[in-house]
Amino acid sequence: IALLLGIITLCLLAVTGCSAAQEPSSSVISETSPRKVYTPTMFPFTDDKGRLILKSVGSPQFEWAMDITTPEKVAKSADIIVVGKITKVEKTIYVNDVCATYLSIQCSQVIKGNPSKTFTFITMGGYMPYQEFMNRWGESAEKEYANLTKDQKNIAYFLFQPDDMNLPEMGEQYLLLLKNNGNNPPTVVGTYHGLFRIEGDKAYQTWSGGGVSLNDLLAKVR
Repeated sequence: IALLLGIITLCLLAVTGCSAAQEPSSSVISETSPRKVYTPTMFPFTDDKGRLILKSVGSPQFEWAMDITTPEKVAKSADIIVVGKITKVEKTIYVNDVCATYLSIQCSQVIKGNPSKTFTFITMGGYMPYQEFMNRWGESAEKEYANLTKDQKNIAYFLFQPDDMNLPEMGEQYLLLLKNNGNNPPTVVGTYHGLFRIEGDKAYQTWSGGGVSLNDLLAKVR
């Protein structure tokens, strides 16, 4: 029980309230965005990782007690700031209706804090394995997918993507702004707020938004 509460504290740090789960609103792709937005008409589909993505599941809308409206303010709230490469997606689990993904990162640069060279962190959102989802919602949910074969279920996932946030994959580079979480791994500040995808000399704070200069961003969070 203590571990579950710790995960929720991590994922919902400084949340003053959230509404019931809602379908994500449609997003507008920036002209400079390298990513495609998932739209309702696309599901189900098989992505470039071989995952059968069945559905985009409703994402909570969060209200944050802390001011995390700019990178500078996110950095002020963070205990750990690092740049590094995602080396492993450890697991995606469902805890009290919150999707949490555990990942490992190998640091190439430590800006704040004293983390290990390689460590685990937690972010909200992710690709929820079929069985994990069904373990939570039970037989009534599984009836909707009775036509799936066993092999299809083994590669099937549900998409959780609050606030158009990035969904880190193994091998990708990220700038992370994290909060300590007691005996549990540190967690990303906010949803997209502390999770910047790095591609070349650009950084992307959201999945579909445009990029900013990585050097300029690093100067703001130091």
